[in-house]
Amino acid sequence: MDKIFIKGLALEAKIGIYEHEKGVTQPITIDLDIFFDSTKAAASGLIEDTIDYDVVAQTIANIVTQTRFELLESLAEAVTTKLLSDFKMNQLVCTIFKPQALNNAETAGISIVRPLKA
Repeated sequence: MDKIFIKGLALEAKIGIYEHEKGVTQPITIDLDIFFDSTKAAASGLIEDTIDYDVVAQTIANIVTQTRFELLESLAEAVTTKLLSDFKMNQLVCTIFKPQALNNAETAGISIVRPLKA
């Protein structure tokens, strides 16, 4: 299986359950591994035959900036659900880092794996 990836997509999100998080945006970083068959794109050389990672990044940015999330789990699920419905892929790994979540750690986060639902 072939893979397109995005590493370190830096965005500002309205996310968190605590009062001090509710009125502000916080930095998050997203890594994606998108598994798909790139055979057609390799043969044609056409962007229409692959997954355009610029469009993927913009789709994620729209989700993050237009919605407030309580939990990283909810954000990760929203991202994967949208990407799986909008793009032809077999599997998606979405990892979201929240670097300001803990004072004594570099970052905290979640990584979810979702196959395409039949």
